[in-house]
Amino acid sequence: MSEVQHLSISLWNANGLRTTTVHEVLSHCLSSTLLFITETWLLSPSLLPTDWMQYHVYGVPVPSANRGSMGVTALVSPSCPFPVSQLPSPNRYTLSLKVGSFRIHCLYVPPPLSTSDFINVLSSIPSLPNTFICGDFNARLGDLTGDALVSPRGAAMARWLADRSLTVLNGPLAHASLTCF
Repeated sequence: MSEVQHLSISLWNANGLRTTTVHEVLSHCLSSTLLFITETWLLSPSLLPTDWMQYHVYGVPVPSANRGSMGVTALVSPSCPFPVSQLPSPNRYTLSLKVGSFRIHCLYVPPPLSTSDFINVLSSIPSLPNTFICGDFNARLGDLTGDALVSPRGAAMARWLADRSLTVLNGPLAHASLTCF
């Protein structure tokens, strides 16, 4: 009988990540196999000072600032029992990984993106078995997640999810729990 291997995924919106804070962040995520970080603001070819394997969709430069905006990073624990490889990103907002038999797509979609462009971003993600989609969509999904509000982007996302029979895990697992502070 084979041993069951567990995959624990965490997601954090950094709203700017200083390389000096990476060890502190990871100290709170030691039980995670995989940590996705959105809004890293990292610019190519930056790497974070950690022994965790890292994958990046780098941000874009901010004019007149010594930083970027946007960006997604995945940090993979050295104890991860699964092979991990980066898949081609279907768009500039998505970091796509293959972790064992799973495909995980983590997005940071900036607020100024139009609703139609937002749906195009979501629709560019391949619809395959064993796929997880996570990230910061900058969308308010209302009752689907226990939120009091529904944004236009959230309404469009809810229709997109329903059309594909996808489940928002925040609904059954964290209904009405804040996901931002």
